[in-house]
Amino acid sequence: RYLVVTTFETVLAEAGLLPSGVLRLRSDIPIARGLGSSSAALLAGYDLGRAVCGMSRDEKGAFSLALKHEGHGDNAAPCLYGGLRGVTLTASGPVVVDLHLSDAVGFAYAAPAVGLETEAARGALPEHVPHKTATASLGRLVALVRGLAEGRPDLIHAGVNDDLHVPYRLPLIPGAAAAMSAGMDAGAWAVTVSGAGSGLIAMCEPGEAEKVASAMKDSFTSITGDSESVGFSVRPDLLGLQRLEG
Repeated sequence: RYLVVTTFETVLAEAGLLPSGVLRLRSDIPIARGLGSSSAALLAGYDLGRAVCGMSRDEKGAFSLALKHEGHGDNAAPCLYGGLRGVTLTASGPVVVDLHLSDAVGFAYAAPAVGLETEAARGALPEHVPHKTATASLGRLVALVRGLAEGRPDLIHAGVNDDLHVPYRLPLIPGAAAAMSAGMDAGAWAVTVSGAGSGLIAMCEPGEAEKVASAMKDSFTSITGDSESVGFSVRPDLLGLQRLEG
């Protein structure tokens, strides 16, 4: 069942209410494509339930719910608070860190018609990695965070290189390697697997985002032969979860 519905019903049940009626949902987030659709659904269902019950926002409760369900807060934090966020797990609980994101960085997204379930993507990862690989990844993360903050293509390119998950998940995505090359040829600074996949996310000049997305989409379509591949430019949402009056 939809995560929005199950979370919504859980909130109402805790308030002693029985849901009745029709709930219409609309989402532009592709499912199982590495864009955090499950976190968005969980947070939306939770806050909608509270709104129906006449309760105010509970960001701590919403984030805790998503963290428990997802096992991490990487998607829930930006979805809830907006912008670029990091999450550090401490003994006293998760700490959400607000990171600067330069408006000089554009983003392009593309995905094949077939999705990649998170469970399968996680199952492809090794349980252990060499110490050298782990330390190198920390160094790249520093470069990536600074590159995104300052809009520096060189740091973004260096920071996106990954040995922790991309080599293991890329073979699970039909046509992904060729689509990444197509994105780079179209002007991207860097391309990598978006979330757990099956989508790809590219960083580039904002004015080049549509061209990069189209190139990656066309590559997916050409290789897989499926016309249902998607590709579009994306802009960061700086507001996060909002309640809109009907």
